[in-house]
Amino acid sequence: MAEDESELIDEEHFDAEEIAVDELEEEPADGAPEPTKLHIPWAPLQEHLLIQLLDHLPGKRLLCNTVGKARFAQIWGLQRLDGEAVCLVRDHFHYLNLKALPNVPANVKFLCQTDAPTDEFDVAGFALSRTGEGEFTRDLMQQGFDRVKVGGRLAVAVDNPNDHWVAEEIRKLTKDFSRKKAKRGVVYWAVKNQPLKKLKNFDSDVVFRDGANLVKLFTRPSVFSHRRLDLGARALLETVTIPSGARVLDLGAGSGAVALSAAMRHPDVTVLAVDSNPRAVQCVRRGAEANGIADRVRAALDSDGASVPRASFDLVFTNPPYYSQNRISEIFLQTALKALIPGGWLYLVTKRPDWYFDRLPHLFRDITPIQQRGYTLFSAQKR
Repeated sequence: MAEDESELIDEEHFDAEEIAVDELEEEPADGAPEPTKLHIPWAPLQEHLLIQLLDHLPGKRLLCNTVGKARFAQIWGLQRLDGEAVCLVRDHFHYLNLKALPNVPANVKFLCQTDAPTDEFDVAGFALSRTGEGEFTRDLMQQGFDRVKVGGRLAVAVDNPNDHWVAEEIRKLTKDFSRKKAKRGVVYWAVKNQPLKKLKNFDSDVVFRDGANLVKLFTRPSVFSHRRLDLGARALLETVTIPSGARVLDLGAGSGAVALSAAMRHPDVTVLAVDSNPRAVQCVRRGAEANGIADRVRAALDSDGASVPRASFDLVFTNPPYYSQNRISEIFLQTALKALIPGGWLYLVTKRPDWYFDRLPHLFRDITPIQQRGYTLFSAQKR
């Protein structure tokens, strides 16, 4: 990162009534040596700003996230050898990559789970993206502030120097907080003076009709299609016939709309729902319980198909994500190919069909695209 991208250019302190300058660092006395600057390896802007704030974040136990290779957590671990950094990772693929990093301090722990641990921490420090999901950001900051002990600190950095949204969300947690602004981002921090009076619930129940069935969904922030039924799932369900006794795999299940609906079509249909987000797995399990089909719907945390048994499914459903330059799409296709019995069918829905027109014929036969609700739905049979 270039020097001018991370140089802090002002400091401000906020309270409920006013904005005033908050001097946090004393000028060195005449002739005194300059303070030793921390050597920081390359880090995403947000984590770089959090690292620069370390002197204002006392304590031993850190709860954090990462938007890269957990640089903030690793610097904390290296600087506070008698402390601990617990880094939350919401995607299993990212988690596996972090676990494989070399030379990670032994006191840095990666967790891929639904929520922050209920332990008490001295600091919660989060790196946020200006394009991130609003409800998940609120949920993450609230959990962090809740887990911090009284007298501890919440620190939040975002890659938007003109941010107002994050500041307003922090103000909902505490009226008194400070800010350092950089040329490409801003970092906030606050001391927790008292516990939160009430925790806001960001979860949601969704009910929709699939034929004669009313399907109950449980959704959470960061899970695909939170608070609503995705139209891609609706297009797939409207198009595909699920035979009695079918063994179904739902790849990238999200909150489980397709998986749960498939299981409810016939009392002898069984489903395995797979997702890389632990909250999605939680949502599928809760939805299965709510619909009385927990004995026929399993959910697994998986980002590479490792948990999917070979040649065990008649049907595979998927709505692959649009990011990663089709890397995840290729994983989904290879997993479907492994999972299907000979003659089994893949049903894939997308708004970006070009890559699939080229790729599917190399792996499957009898590829048929149809248009439904603005999506392209591909059916393809395993040779």
